[in-house]
Amino acid sequence: TICQELYLLAKQHCAYERALHWLELCHHWNAAAIQRRKEDESSRQMMLETIAKMSRSHEDFRRQIHELEAIIEDQRREIRRLVLELAAKAPLPEPSVPATPIVATRELIQTAGNRLDNAAWFDHVLQRMDLILPGFVEALASRFPALSSMELLICALLRLQMRSKEIAELLGVTPKTVNRHREHIRAKCSIGRGVNLVTYLNSIA
Repeated sequence: TICQELYLLAKQHCAYERALHWLELCHHWNAAAIQRRKEDESSRQMMLETIAKMSRSHEDFRRQIHELEAIIEDQRREIRRLVLELAAKAPLPEPSVPATPIVATRELIQTAGNRLDNAAWFDHVLQRMDLILPGFVEALASRFPALSSMELLICALLRLQMRSKEIAELLGVTPKTVNRHREHIRAKCSIGRGVNLVTYLNSIA
């Protein structure tokens, strides 16, 4: 180095103080260079350790993710197993039993609401009764146009084999009222006393 060359030159000319100065300066520069190399090596080592630590952390994260994925898959299998087990143990649905005409009629009147003073209510109920007793109400009204809506409905209920007491409870009237309507029906249809009213109504298509 230049410092070393200046030291040797001063020594050759017996300039010992000058030579000592350059020697000390060379020593200082060499010591500083060594210190810098040590610091660089220390920094490099720290970087290598950091990289190694990050690599280990990365591997740990990958391992944890793999473990979590395995747990999730186990849970999914358990859920599928439980669903299949519950499905196997679930009771079979009971076969639906078709409603009888009487049950269907009760549901019709109860759902529509009891509004005997409303002509539209009678129209609605009598139209729906045609689904329960196809063609009966229309044939009866056509043959005996003098029958009122109330009397047509009572005829349909009698055709379904309902007793006067049951009809009274369903329509919210007294049995006496139902019997009075039965008398009106006999009179308007010219049905004699010796003829059973229900049997007669059953003969109408």
